[in-house]
Amino acid sequence: MIDGVICTWEAGGDPQPLVALAEVPMTLAGLSRFNVENALAAASAALAAGLPRDAVVAGLRDFSPGIEHNPGRMNIYSLPLGAGGSCSVVVDLAHNEAGLEALLEIMDGLRGSASRRLLGLGAVGDRQDDLLEKLGEIAGRDADVVAIGHKSKYLRGRTLESLEGHLRAGLERVGMTDVPAYDTEVESLAALVAQAADGDVVGLMCHAQFDQVGEWLAEHGATGDDPETLGRKVRAQSE
Repeated sequence: MIDGVICTWEAGGDPQPLVALAEVPMTLAGLSRFNVENALAAASAALAAGLPRDAVVAGLRDFSPGIEHNPGRMNIYSLPLGAGGSCSVVVDLAHNEAGLEALLEIMDGLRGSASRRLLGLGAVGDRQDDLLEKLGEIAGRDADVVAIGHKSKYLRGRTLESLEGHLRAGLERVGMTDVPAYDTEVESLAALVAQAADGDVVGLMCHAQFDQVGEWLAEHGATGDDPETLGRKVRAQSE
């Protein structure tokens, strides 16, 4: 990759441009590093298998992170705010440390330097204690505002008190205390949006209520970001 363009090389030749990252929706205009890596690997494998370059480019351009193709994976919305302006909302499963760090990285790339990251933190019950605490630690370290949103449907043998206690232990380890907790993911999302200002980014670790979250967002005027909208947001933060 050279200057934001996926390129190919042949022995003894010069790099040949294949497609710009800005034209590959799954990379989220280059914000999603792991999907940049996936795009490079997919292009390499497809070309090595003998697929035509035009077909490879068309495939990279066509696969988007929207709900219709990839529900629950970095779905990004623009949400108007009652006080004026709008915030971005990112909905993702983010079920482990790497997933949460990737979610926060995307949130960071969508916000301006004066804007905040507001995170709906949650986890399912069948995770080790240290993993739950690490999720809390990452959230408290990298988000500006955190609200816990419970997934009671997925306690999987753990008590709600135990799950919340380990999340709070991680949060408190990095100095974040008095974090509110809500019974559902939708309630935590609503509470965070109520605090959001123009340009802020709200992220939600969504596992139990994906459909309900989508309905809530639609009822409040949210629209899914198409590649052009996302590209504009990313470029605005780099200018």
